[in-house]
Amino acid sequence: MGNYGIKISKEGYDVKTATPSQLIYSSKWSNFKIYTTLDCTVTLTGTQQEGTNTVANPLPYPPVFFPYVQSSTIPNKWRPALMGGSVSMPDDYNWGGVAVFYNLNQNLFDCYISHIGTGTRTFTFKIILFVDQFSGTPQTLPSIDNFGIKIAKEGVSVLTAKDSELSMTSKYSNLTVALSNSVSVTDRGDITHNLGYVPIYLVWFNPTGDSVYGDAYFITPTSGIFNGTVRHIEVWADSSKLYFSTEDSVNPNTFKYLIFYEKIV
Repeated sequence: MGNYGIKISKEGYDVKTATPSQLIYSSKWSNFKIYTTLDCTVTLTGTQQEGTNTVANPLPYPPVFFPYVQSSTIPNKWRPALMGGSVSMPDDYNWGGVAVFYNLNQNLFDCYISHIGTGTRTFTFKIILFVDQFSGTPQTLPSIDNFGIKIAKEGVSVLTAKDSELSMTSKYSNLTVALSNSVSVTDRGDITHNLGYVPIYLVWFNPTGDSVYGDAYFITPTSGIFNGTVRHIEVWADSSKLYFSTEDSVNPNTFKYLIFYEKIV
């Protein structure tokens, strides 16, 4: 990295010689800036097994987003809504599939759920929406007044930068890591975060010892043939813990997780 912009190193590292992974901030890269949280609800009634709902994207471009979902059948447990295929949620194995899709043509989000059951079941989605763009030419958002702090990305003038071209601004909350670690889990396990609310989080799964995927990490939830058996790998969180499930009561498997101070609910 060149001697330009702003760099802040982690405790114990010289900022002059620190590698990118030893920095807690650099204006060379963009921090995820939270724009808002969108709500979307899908309700199934009677013997209905699947349903969808939509919510408009308030931004004029395809944004980065993190989706999460909870069910009235397992209240207060929030899982990433990342997987459209088969789901195997511990404590409620009637889940069939769940996903949030961004519809580019209509600039909206589709929330989908399938669940085998009877009666009224409500699925609540929270979509964490970021200022940061997936693709396209940077678009203009409501202007930032001339107060607070703005730091532009490398090569962009802070005087003319659009919100998505800023590395950091005090107008928005940035994702801040509260906990980062790994844990070995056989079948089911959990770690305590004690934040008192359900935090934004990301988890990766490594099928330790697998002859094919032993060196791979999968964004979680996921499913596949791990250690010779089809398994559904699940994670979910509440206001005190992050939970893991591997459907593997024999082999220890590794999860790596990031828990952020910013909340889902």
